[in-house]
Amino acid sequence: MRKSPFDHRTYRHITLANGLPVLVVEDAKSHRAAAAVAVRVGHFFDPPHREGLAHFVEHLLFLGTDTHPGDGEYQSFIQRAGGYHNAWTGTEHSSYFFDVQPNHFSEALWRFSRFFVCPLLQPESVDNERHAIEAEYRLKLQDDTRRLYQVHKAVVNPEHPFSKFSVGNLETLAGDPVELASEARALYERHYHAGNMTLVLYGPQSVAELSSWAHSYFSDIRRGDKVPAFWEGTRLYQNLPFQVSAKPLKDQRRLAINFPLPSVQSEYRQKPLTFISHLLGHEGEGSLLAYLKDKNWVEALSAGGGISGSGFREYTVQFLLTPLGEQHQVEIVEALFAMLTLIRTEGLEGWRFAERQRLAEQSFRLMEVTEPMDYCSHLAVNLLQYPPDDVLYGDFVMSDFNPERIRYWLDFLTPDNLRLGLVSPDVEGEAEAPWYHTPFFTRPISKEWLSRWHSPALLPQLHLPTPNLFLGDAPEPAPLKQVKQRPDKVRESPHLRLWHWQDPDFRLPKGHLYLAMESPHAMASPKHIALTRLWLDMVSESLTGELYDAELAGLSWQLYPQQAGITLQLGGILGRQHRLFSHITQRLLDQPPPEHTLDMCRKALIRQYHSLKQQKPVQQLLAELTRLLQPSHPGYARLAREMEQLSFEDLVNHQQQVTQSLFVEGLVHGSAPREEVTPWLEEVFVRASGQEPVRKVLSLYQRGPLQRTYAVEHPDSALLVFYQGRSASAREHVFFMLAQQVMSATYFDELRNKQQLGYMLGVSFFPMQRLPGLLFYVQSPVAGPVQLLDAIDDFISDFSLLLLGLSQSQWQATQSALLHQLYQPDATLADRSSRLWHAIGQGDLTFDWRQRLAETVKNFSKTEFIKMMMKRLRAKAADRLLLASVGQQHRNLEPLEEGQFICDVSQFKSQSRLYKSA
Repeated sequence: MRKSPFDHRTYRHITLANGLPVLVVEDAKSHRAAAAVAVRVGHFFDPPHREGLAHFVEHLLFLGTDTHPGDGEYQSFIQRAGGYHNAWTGTEHSSYFFDVQPNHFSEALWRFSRFFVCPLLQPESVDNERHAIEAEYRLKLQDDTRRLYQVHKAVVNPEHPFSKFSVGNLETLAGDPVELASEARALYERHYHAGNMTLVLYGPQSVAELSSWAHSYFSDIRRGDKVPAFWEGTRLYQNLPFQVSAKPLKDQRRLAINFPLPSVQSEYRQKPLTFISHLLGHEGEGSLLAYLKDKNWVEALSAGGGISGSGFREYTVQFLLTPLGEQHQVEIVEALFAMLTLIRTEGLEGWRFAERQRLAEQSFRLMEVTEPMDYCSHLAVNLLQYPPDDVLYGDFVMSDFNPERIRYWLDFLTPDNLRLGLVSPDVEGEAEAPWYHTPFFTRPISKEWLSRWHSPALLPQLHLPTPNLFLGDAPEPAPLKQVKQRPDKVRESPHLRLWHWQDPDFRLPKGHLYLAMESPHAMASPKHIALTRLWLDMVSESLTGELYDAELAGLSWQLYPQQAGITLQLGGILGRQHRLFSHITQRLLDQPPPEHTLDMCRKALIRQYHSLKQQKPVQQLLAELTRLLQPSHPGYARLAREMEQLSFEDLVNHQQQVTQSLFVEGLVHGSAPREEVTPWLEEVFVRASGQEPVRKVLSLYQRGPLQRTYAVEHPDSALLVFYQGRSASAREHVFFMLAQQVMSATYFDELRNKQQLGYMLGVSFFPMQRLPGLLFYVQSPVAGPVQLLDAIDDFISDFSLLLLGLSQSQWQATQSALLHQLYQPDATLADRSSRLWHAIGQGDLTFDWRQRLAETVKNFSKTEFIKMMMKRLRAKAADRLLLASVGQQHRNLEPLEEGQFICDVSQFKSQSRLYKSA
């Protein structure tokens, strides 16, 4: 089994006596243990009369087994073990996965394995669970991704299983509970057996011990043969070519060209479509995207995605259109075929394939360790798709340049073999897609358009990429100068501060740079905030094509606004970052904002701000929570209005003001020694002349209950209940962290499973700036804000009483689970860089905040916790902020009248006390 030379883990593939393929992964450095099972079953296998059944079975498996029959027992155990669990159902595969503290892994595996041996699948569980699926379905009724996906299903061949409704709802899962449970059992018996599944175990235990557990817990899964894909040979579309046009809820315009193909899975080692996408999706000078952007027809392009499965593949080229571009669809597609002609005639060269091959090998070689649970889930699906030796390498391998096979696949990308898909708010539909009611219509493509596409005009502006100058041999990690345990402050003045750490643990030839350039002018008013955001978007847009080769070669960059100014983030392979850094900072600080990008970026930002109104109610309320508590946040509607008025002269003046008053703080973290990096940072340090800003957040202390209700155009109602810490002390943080830890599983079980209030709900630890917070949230299709608040208040009240009966051992288990999270080491170099940068932003300049929290957890008694619960959360007059949205179907219910109303946001902010942190 081929693995990266930087991968320290040990892998072993075994097959159990029942035929179950198993991959065990020993990671001695891991503080988590995880497992995943992938099953070759998805909604493609749903009976025609019972759409959503595979998804329904996935839900039922969590509701008890013969050995552990308690409803919610598995979930409670995983939480007590400091873990997380989830599952998903796709087209042909389902995946189940969890992680826990390693000392609980064996017991967790025993419980988990019983899903696949003796699930209850009881008729008594049917009604609650189909209501849960109904809530999950309704949650996405106004989600454009789901709505447009259903249009896609509506226009394919109805004999192809892709046409099926995947989620299910009360209508498709209606009927007698005994009969439905029997149908669920039948699907389970047909598909859930060892010949149709894979298993991955991951932990710090040895491969021998992990293998032993696989044998002990999973060998009694039934034997069986792989269930064949009955649809192989069924055409995905009928009557090609044709056009489908659909109306979204958000203001978005997209054009997709879908080419149906046979399955390409057998050529995974050659990846011919990856090579085609490499040339077609290039974004540099001479590219298809650059040409279309210059015409102001297109804002973005992606090539190579699309649905796939047993016996079929769809190759999709998608354009994000401007309003002008929507009027030039025929020319855009003609340009696409002109580029495909160029690829056929000039692109099939060995050096081009070798360059893409090097990029893939580099990605594999320098791949960082990911979270164990995510890795397990990924590998379990890979084990269904690749031979065991390629489970790790199969996603990356590119061997055997074969121009004839690439031409074979290019021959499918023709005008006669396409579906043209337009998404536009201007579409007036003649039909509605089932289940999600998306307006759409279909049309034949005119002979005139097809004639142009068959013989596209050659465009002198198009040419294929030149050799990538950023691509070189990946260096080895720089030798360690001195082993240190945290960043050093290597430069400090009243105007700047620089931190550096040559990491002793992640010995990859990579590094990350964070550079904050802060100025009082950047966010001084709503207009200044709009100017900063537009300026950064214009600079980023102008750099995208120029730096595309750098991104291909393993470098990453991002410019983004933050509360006090601008942050530049760089990452990737060492030895190549200086050139990238200089190019970006010169464009940002020395050159006028690129005027040619003004109109496109302004419209894109305004469209983005307006589209927030189409988000789920809970997401809109979360945005409002941030707006209310950040003193300078004007809200996205105000930003959109300000954006409309900005001139290029405004931008030039703003850039000069900001760059003349910068306070600069940076972090360099990775394998590079200090002397290799700090010299080129001088390009920005010489500009530092400003003072360090003070960060602020509104305090809710001694304000009592506050409330604000919003009008959100959505059928569901939603409610947030937010409790804020009184200070930034470790004790305040730990109280809220323990509250989230001890309450979340019970809250989910009570409001979701028992009361059936909705699918989107939870309890979250929610800090803002340095103040901790606790957030209860729920979005409901069946209840208005008054009922939702009653449910949350009743839960808090009842839970406070339940705590009195909590044994000392149970309390210690809660503490242990939180301690395990705090002691959890960083999974990747990028994760550690992000955590260190966050610590700097929060004023943790000794980088020991997690240790201080851990000590506080150890000393936090159950008695102290209960007292704080009673005083801070259970009291009706507690300091808390209630944000509500009333669903369209709940407008006739009594309004929420709890606490002091926030009528005027500006007045509320001006009258509120500020909590300040450096």
